[in-house]
Amino acid sequence: MSVNGIDSSTEKETKSKFSNPFKDKSLTEIPCFRKAFLTGITSGLGAGLGYFFWSSNARKSAHIAFGSYFVITTSTWFYCRYRWSADRFRNQQMKTALQTKILAEGTELEQQIQAETGDV
Repeated sequence: MSVNGIDSSTEKETKSKFSNPFKDKSLTEIPCFRKAFLTGITSGLGAGLGYFFWSSNARKSAHIAFGSYFVITTSTWFYCRYRWSADRFRNQQMKTALQTKILAEGTELEQQIQAETGDV
């Protein structure tokens, strides 16, 4: 069906191309999101208040608060995501190794591996 000369299937394709990537997820379900933002907010607030108490310059303390919030949030996010990815990779390797061991159990391959590694 055409509305104002635009095909409705074209509208659906356009909407699906530019859809929100977070529409099906709550932001707290994204790994490391909650921790990074809570750390950034509290650190920014602390840095801003600390600088304000020290200098009584509201404008500069607001700049310091936002700057420290941004830097601490992004650094916490990247560090947490790096650790999360490394743990996920190690878990996948362990899963593959355990599946291989289960498949090799009781075969000649297991005996060869035990002879090479010295395991009994």
